[in-house]
Amino acid sequence: MPATTDTDAAQEARLRRLARRQGFALMKSRCRTPEAIEYGRFWIIDPDRNWIVAGAPAGWTLDDVEDWLNQPA
Repeated sequence: MPATTDTDAAQEARLRRLARRQGFALMKSRCRTPEAIEYGRFWIIDPDRNWIVAGAPAGWTLDDVEDWLNQPA
């Protein structure tokens, strides 16, 4: 996975705001090993229950998260 660019950071910030407006939170993997499967991946969680709502088990890319958040309810 390439290093994070400004556009990735902007997309991540935008998706965090979008998730918050829908009552979710965007959680990024804390893994620091680039070879690990969950490196640079994201999960959508329910912040009240601290449950993974989407992205389990290995996490999603930002594009996957964006697709999920933009689906009609």
